[in-house]
Amino acid sequence: MPLALLEFSGVRNLSPARLTIHPRLNLVVGPNASGKTSLLESIHLLGTGKSFRTNRLEKVLQHNTDTLTVFGRCHTGADDVALGYQRRDGENEIHINGEKADHLAALAQRLPLQIISPDTHFSFLKHARFRRSAIDWGLFHVEPEFFGLWSRYQRLLKQRNAALKQPGKAIDVWDDSLAEAGEQIQSQRRSYLDRIKKYIDQYSKQLLHDADMTLRLRSGWRQGEELAPALKEDRARDREQGFTHSGPHRADLELLLSGFDARQEASQGQWKLMTLVLRLAQLEDFVIETNRDCILLLDDLAAELDQQRRRQVMALLASLPLQVFATATEQSHLDTGAWEGFKVFHVEQGHITE
Repeated sequence: MPLALLEFSGVRNLSPARLTIHPRLNLVVGPNASGKTSLLESIHLLGTGKSFRTNRLEKVLQHNTDTLTVFGRCHTGADDVALGYQRRDGENEIHINGEKADHLAALAQRLPLQIISPDTHFSFLKHARFRRSAIDWGLFHVEPEFFGLWSRYQRLLKQRNAALKQPGKAIDVWDDSLAEAGEQIQSQRRSYLDRIKKYIDQYSKQLLHDADMTLRLRSGWRQGEELAPALKEDRARDREQGFTHSGPHRADLELLLSGFDARQEASQGQWKLMTLVLRLAQLEDFVIETNRDCILLLDDLAAELDQQRRRQVMALLASLPLQVFATATEQSHLDTGAWEGFKVFHVEQGHITE
């Protein structure tokens, strides 16, 4: 369900705006530091309640204001969904069709989106939690039971960690349930990676040419062992340090280039292309498995790829049922030849004009 209308106020340096959105391609053009990425950030807030630039949402609020508001309307055929997100006095408020929602997941379920930016490439390289979250994004949006399973595991993990900090407190009561949920999460992650392999192969041939890209999932506990005995073996160390060392919360996704760890062997350009291949594979899997639209936020593609690869990527995106928001300092940096129609929004010192 593409975004048809976007309104926001209180977002960084952006002036309040009401924008009518193109259902397929929206180019956001302007000088550096003009507010282009902040526009993408407002969409990301509407779809997740989170920023892709900072963990502290107070940094997203404009100076001298305590309220940030983003409103969007999605429309497909007879369906019309209104989404609202507000950050005020350190608290989130979410509305779906005018009614309050309790969880940020309610936004993500209705406005699925992905972000590709220089910052996300760096985070994906440096932090395992970003690589884990890439897998879980696909599962959250495609497998209906995954969010409940993941939430249950997080509750059990929190309870076990609390018990570890209390001397003499039994933790056996948590181990069996934690191991069961953890094994299920690991199984679903493996199945998901197996399913998207064909798309990984497809896009790596187009963008990486002769290089072979594969994915390998590290479980988060000793290889070849089940989680229950791993938890038992770790008890003394867990007690001493006050947290659970083994489980899918410690899993990692390895990207291999011709059989070698890409974080060590790939050039910066190859790494960026590999993360792009993964995102494209996930997007294609999503639209095929769910028969739904998805939003892609594409920040500063020109800084990531040369002109030939940018042309390839834009053509690949045009072949998928996506709604794309792409930023550039010049419109000519983004090839629109494969797209039937698009809109251009110009950003200058926080002011947006169509």
